[in-house]
Amino acid sequence: MLLRMKHSVSALVLMILVASIGVATAAPTTTSDSSIVTLKLLDGSKMHCALANAPTKDRADMASQKLVASGGISCKTKTETDTNKSLHCEQSQLFKTQDAIRLLNDACGAQSGAMTTST
Repeated sequence: MLLRMKHSVSALVLMILVASIGVATAAPTTTSDSSIVTLKLLDGSKMHCALANAPTKDRADMASQKLVASGGISCKTKTETDTNKSLHCEQSQLFKTQDAIRLLNDACGAQSGAMTTST
């Protein structure tokens, strides 16, 4: 009986841990001074690159320029303030999803951004 309770508690702790990690990575983590580059994939899911290190607008521009230079992704400014910018990018029909994800991951990492996903 005691062994069964230990397994139940362990399973519950594991489920809570997995759920909390899933919530933490499900949406972009931004502050009012953060900028974000969102990439919409062909399947409708979205990848986000949250850029919190100043100058965030410049970092967002540099990340999106790398995406556009690939020829398979288009980007446009969604919103912009004095301190931050939100860019919306879309994968073209002829560009592989794996390549689009890799490219955003590389561009985001080069600008010290944090990657997240949403559906």
